[in-house]
Amino acid sequence: MDRTPRAGRREHQGRPWPTACPPALQWGGPVAGVDDGTAGKGAPAGPSLQARARRLVTRGLGVLWIIDGLFELQPGLKRQFAVAVIGNALQTLPPPLYMASFNMLTNMIIPYAAAWDLFFALFQLGLGLVLVAGPPWAKRLALAASVAWGSVVWVFGEGMAGVFSAGGTFPGTPSILNGFPGPAMVYVLIALLLLMPEERWRLAGRSSVVSLAPALVFLLCAAVQAAPLMWTSYGQASIFVASRDYLPAQLAVTLRPFAEFTVSNPVLGNALEVSANLAAALGLLAARSSRGTFVFAFGWLAFVWWFGLGLGGMLTGLGTDPGAPPAIMLLMGPGLIALRALRKAEGATGSPGFGGVPRVGQLRALLERF
Repeated sequence: MDRTPRAGRREHQGRPWPTACPPALQWGGPVAGVDDGTAGKGAPAGPSLQARARRLVTRGLGVLWIIDGLFELQPGLKRQFAVAVIGNALQTLPPPLYMASFNMLTNMIIPYAAAWDLFFALFQLGLGLVLVAGPPWAKRLALAASVAWGSVVWVFGEGMAGVFSAGGTFPGTPSILNGFPGPAMVYVLIALLLLMPEERWRLAGRSSVVSLAPALVFLLCAAVQAAPLMWTSYGQASIFVASRDYLPAQLAVTLRPFAEFTVSNPVLGNALEVSANLAAALGLLAARSSRGTFVFAFGWLAFVWWFGLGLGGMLTGLGTDPGAPPAIMLLMGPGLIALRALRKAEGATGSPGFGGVPRVGQLRALLERF
């Protein structure tokens, strides 16, 4: 698809737009102000900003799968895999699906639990290694497999992130602070984005699915957090009180102030939790996200990871993944790369670009072109 500007001239801040985009700023070429130092020196052009972002996210997804696979090899998990992982997850499924899954668990999983655990570990390690170091065609197969496998894990390993929970200690309280939307579902979303054609992989602009995806995740988390039960002491206890089981006693004491405050003031506590998700979403949806938006969003996710999820249970010996926050951080990676590129270009705002347009204007036009 030809992405050069249409013929003609438009006024931009009192300066005319050029009628064509030079090779250095073509869609697949390096970006002014952020190239690899070879542009204009007769050396081959470096990868485009979009290509760098795709490579980062692909490798990041691979690393997450590798971590998940290594967790499956924990000695304690091998002994309790069927009950501690799959059994607990099945309790949160809708009744018809729960009955079918329970029969599968008792007849097919429990008798061969160690073998299944090893298979899951090797499969996830394989996915991760291919995404990190495999050839392009193999990476696309691994991304397609990530969509399929992540969907299976989300249903039978994560219980659909508790959306339909009817059992368990705190039924009916899905929240980002309780693990919603589930790391496996975020893996699926990342894989689907990476499977999109490269010409549709824009890092910014109103039509950029890549930049909108993390904002939509936060919006969904805000909507789920506003569920009626989350405004009660019962709902708030499902977060900070329950998460104490996922941290050693020496670290679990850090959760006590938040548990006491939110259980005593559930409406105020949940209002702050909803507001945090909304602030992150609206900041990412803004016409131009700021550095403060990413600092706040990453800080909120770090808070969720420690105080809400107890680091995803990684220190219990029964954790199967780091949790959703690291995956959401990876999903925000392309937007952060685009912001950093704009910041670098702004350092040369006073330096005119082609056709008299400042380089920051060139880069923003490049990122937001349709």
